Amino acid sequence: MIYYRDLVYNDDEQFVWNCYVEILGREPDSTGFVHHVNVLRTGRPRAMIVRSLMRSTEGRRRGTKIRGARAAFFWARLFRVPGIGSLLARIERVNDTWELRRSMRRLELETTKLVAIAQEQADMFARSPNRRSALALRDAESGLSPRGLRIFEELIGQG
Repeated sequence: MIYYRDLVYNDDEQFVWNCYVEILGREPDSTGFVHHVNVLRTGRPRAMIVRSLMRSTEGRRRGTKIRGARAAFFWARLFRVPGIGSLLARIERVNDTWELRRSMRRLELETTKLVAIAQEQADMFARSPNRRSALALRDAESGLSPRGLRIFEELIGQG
């Protein structure tokens, strides 16, 4: 199942590429690729690009279903209504700010977890009577090959 949200969270070029691959089942031709990227850069909503590819002869023949596309088409049309569109744009900016804050909190929590793991490994290494074996154990667990382990040890002055 293809989800609309998975298509749209990319830069313009990647978005167009993904739409062709997911909707039409092929890589874009150069003319179509350039055309759709330029259309996006003029301010046309991404939902309208998805809709045009889905409604093309090739898109209808393939019959790709995209979950969430119908709602995206509706909202893209609503944004174009004078008065309502500008109000919705303001609401969307506020929502984007909240989403950014939530993402920053998640990133902060994940970073805190990673710092704790790194500190735990550093403490284990510092307490080890045989630092070389502690280093080898840690790196063996991380999947380094013996050659990779030697290179790593040389880099940190243990070899």
